Amino acid sequence: MYKSIRSACVSHTGNVRKNNEDNFFFNGEYLPSDNSGTKGVISDPSAKAVGPDDGVFYAVFDGMGGGEYGEIASFRCAEETALFFSDENNINSRDIPDILEDLCSSLNDAVFSAKTDLSAYQVGSTIASVYLVNGGAWACNIGDSKVFWYSKRKQELRQISVDHTDRHFSADNPVLTQYLGIDPKEIRIEPYITFFEPESNDKIILCSDGLTDMLSEAIISETVSFGMPAGNAENMLNNALEAGGRDNISVIVIEII
Repeated sequence: MYKSIRSACVSHTGNVRKNNEDNFFFNGEYLPSDNSGTKGVISDPSAKAVGPDDGVFYAVFDGMGGGEYGEIASFRCAEETALFFSDENNINSRDIPDILEDLCSSLNDAVFSAKTDLSAYQVGSTIASVYLVNGGAWACNIGDSKVFWYSKRKQELRQISVDHTDRHFSADNPVLTQYLGIDPKEIRIEPYITFFEPESNDKIILCSDGLTDMLSEAIISETVSFGMPAGNAENMLNNALEAGGRDNISVIVIEII
């Protein structure tokens, strides 16, 4: 059972887009709504203790809506996440699925409220997240941003999240069937939540589709198979930019110690 972690985070506009519609929640930090990504990699190289009752939550948000709306959606998610966890104390690991469902409901309400205020047709965001506590991990996602688990012992990368997409209309541009910002009176938000048990030297990757649209799982697996989280995040970003960087790119890498 692991007792500590290391982590790193990076967010970039990519090679095409002028604005960054991604955001994240990383050790309590997130970007303002008007941003051009992080200034390099944000790293937490020292070991962070993870106990039975003091969990650590990480998330990547990919805003949608065009113009400034996508970045407002992802910002509202990050901001609401900080508020949500500031009110959560003495968390029991048995309650985490309910807590994550409550979080997603709060995020959905926050983004839908922003959509209403903007009088916009569609404003939304995905979420790819993980809650680490008591030697285990809970992944939670809505949309098509992904959570991966790299097993050092098996030398294997596995997608833990489940994409909420419908490829019936277009295989190249699948439609999201779930996202944050849906009218709660019309559709019930149903986050995919699952538990897994990473081991020492394993890594967890959270990312927007700006990464996975550019890099295969084989390249992601090879990139995180050695080195520290900061180097992994930087290398994945550089590889995605070299491959075209057609969208915003955000990555969080967590190493189990």
